[in-house]
Amino acid sequence: MANDLEKLKRDFHALVSEFPFSTAADFILVVGWLNDGQRDAARKTKCLTKYDISTITSTASLMNYDLGLFADFLEVDKNGGVTYDGKRINPATIDELDSANINWRNYNAGATELYAIESMTGLRLILPPLETGKKIGVHYYYMPPDMVGDSTKPFDSKTHLYPYHDVPLLYAVGLAKFAKGMFATRELALAEYTARLEAMRVELKPEEDERPSFKIDPFLAKIRKQRAGMT
Repeated sequence: MANDLEKLKRDFHALVSEFPFSTAADFILVVGWLNDGQRDAARKTKCLTKYDISTITSTASLMNYDLGLFADFLEVDKNGGVTYDGKRINPATIDELDSANINWRNYNAGATELYAIESMTGLRLILPPLETGKKIGVHYYYMPPDMVGDSTKPFDSKTHLYPYHDVPLLYAVGLAKFAKGMFATRELALAEYTARLEAMRVELKPEEDERPSFKIDPFLAKIRKQRAGMT
């Protein structure tokens, strides 16, 4: 059953009658806990995914594509991965790229084959750098928007997540009991939250593609062939 913010607040009050609902600040605090709960669940279960496409308009930093363009970005979803110029490209690590060809940083723009995550704030596309006008697509796990109005629902209102609308509620109940000094019942509430979260993770269980092995000779041969034509 789908629960909107209004119902979640009512259920919260029924479960934590000791917590006051007498001022606007009380409501703001509870809504903040509920939003913290859905964000914590989304981060730990990777339950929300989307696909965004952008056109590269500048090559001022040719080797980098900034995932900060996606304000709700959490992590690349390797089931869909990353596409460049309409073609899916393969994940790698900087160490693996260096092992395959130490000169990959010196390539000119062309047909990108691989990407690597350099940090949580940047998606580094390599072999070779990006070209202006090309399109890059990213499948990624994202953080849900905050629930604000009473009719808004958890987890970006995605229907397949309706069965888990109690998860942020359990999180908020645990924090409220802690705030009221009810430590024993707080532990019970958070244990219930943890168990529910694990059930959610198991039931959704996203699976990732295996990364290509850089020990496969044909793959290394392909890189060497590209290098020969681009140096």
